[in-house]
Amino acid sequence: PLVWTNTCCSHPLYRESELIEEKALGARNAAQRKLLDELGIPAEDVPVDQFLPVGRILYKAPSDGKWGEHELDYLLFIVRDVKVNPNPDEV
Repeated sequence: PLVWTNTCCSHPLYRESELIEEKALGARNAAQRKLLDELGIPAEDVPVDQFLPVGRILYKAPSDGKWGEHELDYLLFIVRDVKVNPNPDEV
């Protein structure tokens, strides 16, 4: 509650299609997969070639001294007219 975050996390998996670094294709493939998982948007509605990679950030957020986050995040934008069917476990 009262905390804002990104719309969708790509969370690339260790699979060939999501490990492609050229033009952030792996991150774009992962984002397409996660838009379906999190928001119910089918892949054909968000083609990977329509994602615009606008940058990357190195993010670090220590937590309790044992756990935390330290990751390289890609910033991707896409503008499409889609129907959203949110996953209640994600939204």
